[in-house]
Amino acid sequence: MKTYENPLRGGRQFRPAWSGTGALMLGALMFFGAGTGQALATPAPAGTKIGNQALATFLDANSTRQESKSNEALTVVEFVGSFTLTQDNTKSAAAGNTVPMAHTLTNYGNDKDTFQLKVADGGSSSPTMTQITIYPDPNGTGSPSGTPLCSSDPTLSPTLCAPGVNVTVAGNGGAYRFVVAYGVPGTAGSGWIGKGTVTASVPTGSSTIAAYTSTTDTDTDTINATNGAAFAVTKSISIPAVKAPGNADWPAALTKVKPSVAGSTCSTTWPITASAQCSYTVFTINYSNTGATTGAFSFKDDIPSGMTYVAKSAVWSGNGGVALAEPATAPINFTATGNSLKANVPAVAANASGSVSFVVLVNSTAKPDGSTTGNVANYGTGDCQLTNIDTCAVTPTNKPAITVDQVYAVAASSTAGTVTSDSTSPPPLPSANTAPENNLVVMPSVAANGWVRFTNYVANTGNGTDTFNMKAGASTAFPANTQFDFFKADGLTPLLDTNNDGIPDTGPLNPGAATMIIVKATIPATTPVGSGPLSVRIDAVSVGSAAVQDSVWDQVTTVTTATLVDLTNTAAGSTDANSGDAGSGPSNAPTTTATATPGVAAQFSLFVKNNDSQNSTYNLSASNSATFPGSLPSGWTVKFYPSGTSCTATTTEVTQPVAVAAGAQLGLVACVTPPATTVTTSSTQSIYFQAKSTTPASTGSIVSDIKYDAVTLNPASKKQLLLTNSQYGQTQPGGTVSYLHTLQNASSAPQACGPFNVTVTSPDAGWNYSLVTVASDGTETTLTSSVLPALAAGAELKLRVKVNAPANAPDKFINNATLTVTDTSANACGTASNVDATSVLVGNQVGMVKEQAVDALCNGIPGTFSVNTLTLKPGACVVYRITATNNGLTAVTKVWINDMVPPYTTLTATQPVNKCVASSNSTGGPVAFVNASGSVGVTCGADTILIPSTGTLTMQFGVKLDPLPANP
Repeated sequence: MKTYENPLRGGRQFRPAWSGTGALMLGALMFFGAGTGQALATPAPAGTKIGNQALATFLDANSTRQESKSNEALTVVEFVGSFTLTQDNTKSAAAGNTVPMAHTLTNYGNDKDTFQLKVADGGSSSPTMTQITIYPDPNGTGSPSGTPLCSSDPTLSPTLCAPGVNVTVAGNGGAYRFVVAYGVPGTAGSGWIGKGTVTASVPTGSSTIAAYTSTTDTDTDTINATNGAAFAVTKSISIPAVKAPGNADWPAALTKVKPSVAGSTCSTTWPITASAQCSYTVFTINYSNTGATTGAFSFKDDIPSGMTYVAKSAVWSGNGGVALAEPATAPINFTATGNSLKANVPAVAANASGSVSFVVLVNSTAKPDGSTTGNVANYGTGDCQLTNIDTCAVTPTNKPAITVDQVYAVAASSTAGTVTSDSTSPPPLPSANTAPENNLVVMPSVAANGWVRFTNYVANTGNGTDTFNMKAGASTAFPANTQFDFFKADGLTPLLDTNNDGIPDTGPLNPGAATMIIVKATIPATTPVGSGPLSVRIDAVSVGSAAVQDSVWDQVTTVTTATLVDLTNTAAGSTDANSGDAGSGPSNAPTTTATATPGVAAQFSLFVKNNDSQNSTYNLSASNSATFPGSLPSGWTVKFYPSGTSCTATTTEVTQPVAVAAGAQLGLVACVTPPATTVTTSSTQSIYFQAKSTTPASTGSIVSDIKYDAVTLNPASKKQLLLTNSQYGQTQPGGTVSYLHTLQNASSAPQACGPFNVTVTSPDAGWNYSLVTVASDGTETTLTSSVLPALAAGAELKLRVKVNAPANAPDKFINNATLTVTDTSANACGTASNVDATSVLVGNQVGMVKEQAVDALCNGIPGTFSVNTLTLKPGACVVYRITATNNGLTAVTKVWINDMVPPYTTLTATQPVNKCVASSNSTGGPVAFVNASGSVGVTCGADTILIPSTGTLTMQFGVKLDPLPANP
């Protein structure tokens, strides 16, 4: 009898009795318990789909641990608008001067939007201002430059400011900077006041206006005419007209910079040397006395944490090439204490100007959102001296815009705490003795028709938030039809596709954050006993930059084939009767159909397996038919690269012939590029690949293998069909289980996709399948044909696959049913598929359904539950209800429902009353809802619970979508 030790509940901290996963509890406790992969700084962008699948674990009648996965419950984030206009300005100037006032429009909504800017005279003294002009200020210099957006001065063009000008601003903190320049009349005397009213608003008639609580924000600019000293001050990223200390050249004044490389030795004392590892830029405080008399000028600049002031790099324009002493009393007063700079210029004549410039190191910790690099300096005049500068220098300058490049980096590892990627990515298949390199997980052999789990780790080693797609790499020697599933750190909650690209991912990870990923490999029953080792490369690929990835190998056993050379798309090869590539080829239908757009390559993974007893070399070639030598259509090219190559990256082609040792297998990438000519409709091009030996095999003959693939060439506009998501469950012989899927037209193109052809296929005889569509009200309609209706862009359709097992299905048999949906129209949105895995359990089956309902008041009281997708605003609340039903003939024990709080959400303060309830016909217990403090895992169940046939266990929990940040 098998033993089972139940998970430690509530924090997703557990000791599963899985082969080789004894370290998983420690990882859950120490690595993920603090929620390092969950917290995010911004709400979900509009259109984000938030969802999770739940998983139930239980013991069957034989005390064997079983699992059942639910459908995915999805919530789409709705657009919410919010913005601010900053800042009010007050300055003094003498008559006849032009006074610039800097402003920033910040869009705090969760998507980009268009806003209208206006400026009007807000009640100036007589005479009124001579001109009002708006200038764009993308770099935040605070000075008017370039072509104005609009002007009230007829001598400038364009001249119409009254209607306003429209600008588009990115969401989630995107900023638009601009300067309003005011002309002070030449006849303005002391006591004259100029007023400007600056307004930002959502334009009347905008389609988004209803999404805003407030549609207008206003700043007030005030100008006081004076006969004394008055200063115009700006802070900019610029090189002054004078030399740097020692009469040296300044480093480049970069407004777009890379952070310095972590661990590099970068000087923070002048002189410095800029390099690929050490990034610097130059700040300049410019001041000009726009008043009528001589006066003193002072400023204070506290440089933010993402930068470090380079000591002895400050230069005053009146003494170029000479560093200011720290502290200095001549020619100006100056101090530098860490990142705090203070300066006082005792006497600045009327109409005179000057500057203080200095260098900063851009630290490796600088964030791409600007939160650690952008700041204003504060200045004062008159009696504002170094001794009282903290209280008298209170007038802010503009905030210069500096963009820190996001560094995309990831480390995939076999152990927690690894923060650097491997030297090669993806790495070659390692041997067991390379485990200290942290890229190999070795597990004991697994029985055919069984499964094994691997514990992998993924860390965001970049400087900004990123999401990482998880893939079972092409270099796999697992048998055909092996099913790979990805789970979150608890090993129970399935990994979902959080960014709607059709690939399961980690969800957003903050810089420095890491998460545990559990990979489950389910081996088909046809796997030869005693074969091995099998290896699969697990890739973590940055969503922000697809060229950035790192890998870890999960290893159990290998599988061989009978042919002397075998050319396949996967290491194991497909054994499908119609499209399989294992063994001699070509197949009747393409094994793999990749998509491409004009001039952009389609990528195929190829594997050359030498099943001979001697080493051999092979030439690779391609043709548009199974006849070799052949050709491709005009303008089409095929190039072969090493395994792991991306067709979007520049890489050296492999040198032919390629060498493959006896019994070994070589992975390659074929990049098939169509001509760059414009196409308006989709078409499919057959591609045949051949591997042919250059010398006779052990049989005395030249051997070769041909495989059949294809490329679907689509127009350049993106068309995408999404089908979510693969599931698994159990049924008894002769029993039924169902799986709910969502088909969505996720195309960017406006036209519809479909109608569609839908099929459910399986290699196993005796298994039957039916399909139903699920309407928004829950009504189910059985499909009587293989045709589904067209979907408009963004529309979706619920599909339920019902699986019937044959009465003679053996215990523990696993059936893989592939649901495939193909666009049959000229729109050619492609094909999407899911695989539902059903395990046969004699006498037991637990079915899982996950529903959701709106919690309108965020008080734990849900509305009507359904499986339908919700559309909600940031800050709204949702209650999930997960029901596990024993549809079997015998009781199940030790039943637990496991789920996790999705990304972009947090648990609501007030949870539903009935968080964990077992049906009245259950015995044992009591059941308990557990959520450890600070964790994102939620569980419901008991080790002592026994749920009989038709009995249920139900869990409810509430989450709140992350709200928009409060406007400053």
